[in-house]
Amino acid sequence: MIPRISPNYGWCEVLNCFLPAASNSISLLENLIATEAKHKYGASFRYGRMGLYYLLKAMGAQNKKVILPSYTCVVMGHAIVLSGNIPIYLDNKRGTFQPSPDEYLEVIDSETVMVIPTHLFGVCQEVEHLYHKIKKDYPHVFVLQDCAHSFFCKTRKGEVVTRYGDGALFGMNISKLINSRQGGMLTLNDQELAGKVRTLATNQGKEIPLLSSLGARIYVLLASFAFSRLIFKSVHLILSHTNLLKSHTDYYDPSKIDLPSNCAIPLTPFEAKIGIQSFEKFPKRIQERKRIAEFYCQSLSSIPEISLPTYSPGNTWSHFPVFVPAQLRNNLKNALEKTFSAEIGTIVDYSVADLEAYRRLNDNSCPNAVHAGQSVINLPLSFREGLFPISRKKQEKEMVKIIKTIKAFF
Repeated sequence: MIPRISPNYGWCEVLNCFLPAASNSISLLENLIATEAKHKYGASFRYGRMGLYYLLKAMGAQNKKVILPSYTCVVMGHAIVLSGNIPIYLDNKRGTFQPSPDEYLEVIDSETVMVIPTHLFGVCQEVEHLYHKIKKDYPHVFVLQDCAHSFFCKTRKGEVVTRYGDGALFGMNISKLINSRQGGMLTLNDQELAGKVRTLATNQGKEIPLLSSLGARIYVLLASFAFSRLIFKSVHLILSHTNLLKSHTDYYDPSKIDLPSNCAIPLTPFEAKIGIQSFEKFPKRIQERKRIAEFYCQSLSSIPEISLPTYSPGNTWSHFPVFVPAQLRNNLKNALEKTFSAEIGTIVDYSVADLEAYRRLNDNSCPNAVHAGQSVINLPLSFREGLFPISRKKQEKEMVKIIKTIKAFF
């Protein structure tokens, strides 16, 4: 069975579970990500959200507004609230993943400290105009490009989108296109600010437990096989019918605003080494995903009941999202999973502003984001990633089967 996400671990990662990691692996990974993002400094964390948390602390922000989409990962809001600031959520345009640039500009005021354009699912949002407008009219506002799903996505001009940000945030957990098993990365251009972030993280950080490196190695070793197509069907049954792995799959509670208990523990050199290997695989991985995404866009464009992202060569496709009628989503998902051997995802199936914890803070609702969360499915992109990949011929057959199933359903 083909999983909806793939850490893309191969035999090299399996081997490295038994080998030492260089002590400079963390700084090397930070430099690689920052350089590719066209920024000067990189800082790694146990979770990407901690980069935002420490950034706001380093800026001295308190009771300030941070503007971001409601259709985004909920943990961004957690970092904002727990840093002592106020998330201002914007609704997305119907059938898209983002608010319009004008909507960001309309709500910026003297109390705004940050704007976070978000490139969900690896789909690049055109933010050049927004960035220049903010820098011209509101120079005090920090623009943070949220690329947790979208490593190095590019605009229509072919420029990496992080050029249009004072900083960028990347998620590096096991589901991300570049991953260090668990982790995140903040990149910045301002040397003084980068130094403050590092100092805060170091002062509030905890020492790496002696067993952390061993635990990370065991995790990577098990995940290498668990996410392979030969074994994942059994894992999927466990995920679907038991709570045995719930602590590894449920990343938020809709009624709580909190941070993980291990959030202050830094990455281990071994995890950074895994991140470096993932970085090296990235170009080939994206090339394959672009080919699959283009096939989906061409093959499904004639179905009026669904909405597709616009294909762009600059997208890096962490997922391939399709908006379908909300009342039919589960039926379509079940039909697809029965027809071919792959898991269908529904990641980001909520509007943050409408979750219980955030409704208590603000009664603002974002109906388009709610609709998007109820309507999205993610088609598989990881056919040939990881251990025991299927053949190219088998992949083509599976992709055609997906298209035929969706067309027949509608």
